[in-house]
Amino acid sequence: MALKASIVLVCALIALSMTLCAAPVSAEDVDIGVGDYWEYEFGGSFEGISLEGTYKLKVDDTSQKVVNGASTEVFVVDVTGSGDLSGVFESTVVTGELTITGTMVRLRSNFSLASYLLMMSMEMTEIGMTIEMDVGMEDSFAPVIDDYVGDEQLELG
Repeated sequence: MALKASIVLVCALIALSMTLCAAPVSAEDVDIGVGDYWEYEFGGSFEGISLEGTYKLKVDDTSQKVVNGASTEVFVVDVTGSGDLSGVFESTVVTGELTITGTMVRLRSNFSLASYLLMMSMEMTEIGMTIEMDVGMEDSFAPVIDDYVGDEQLELG
């Protein structure tokens, strides 16, 4: 059963990390600052398990960090969120909740993604038993990822 829970959690984390990379705006077009935030919904299914929830990206601070070998001005962006999962995995009904926390480092010059550290905690019930798991995911990018999603400016929160 722990293997099933591990597979479900890893699949959920991978799916979620794909959605977290999409930047809401280009910092060159909008004056982004500490306190600005964006809220998103995510959802999907994999191997019979549905995952739905929300997450928030909030500019928490500015800093100087080494990015690609050079000292660079960056935004430190907090990531928080939660979601529910449910479905049938290998003939077993599973339900659960997940919590997402983490930090992204994005360039102040154009909001490109330099690195992230995400943690996902999941509590899942299967066959009347509760399993709790934590998984982390960390990555940095050289060159940074310009994940600007389009020309339409989105509202800052």
